[in-house]
Amino acid sequence: MNCRDSSGALIPQEMASVLSLLPHRPPFLLVDRVIASEPGHWIHATRLLTAGDPLLTEQGTLPAPLLIEAIAQTAAALLLSENPGVTPALLGIERAIFRGEARVGDVLHLYAEVCRLRQRIGRAQGKAVNDSGMTLCEAEFTFGWSLSRETR
Repeated sequence: MNCRDSSGALIPQEMASVLSLLPHRPPFLLVDRVIASEPGHWIHATRLLTAGDPLLTEQGTLPAPLLIEAIAQTAAALLLSENPGVTPALLGIERAIFRGEARVGDVLHLYAEVCRLRQRIGRAQGKAVNDSGMTLCEAEFTFGWSLSRETR
């Protein structure tokens, strides 16, 4: 089955599954595909940085805050895979450490792990690693969610 975006262009099947989970859309969708996950515990996703990516700087790097956003979107995909119908929100970022730059041609490996879940608030930790194995960014997140109108 072929999937198309709003302009009618074909999109890869892996991205179609991510699009079904996350409310984000290109160019601000920072997760290309989910590699593996254990529901309620952890997730591993990827993002390929290409030369035509509108989010890259003139030097061909992804701004550091967008590394945080990519990890947060990965954590949101984990939450939404188990809880369709909720609206996630990033409430806080703690202990963010930046160790390198993501560049054109890099495959970012995005990891997120749930540390604590309560009724409508949780904590997760995550990291972005390039295809050479270098950790580019690590952070802890506080997130919350609300039920969408359809599930209330």
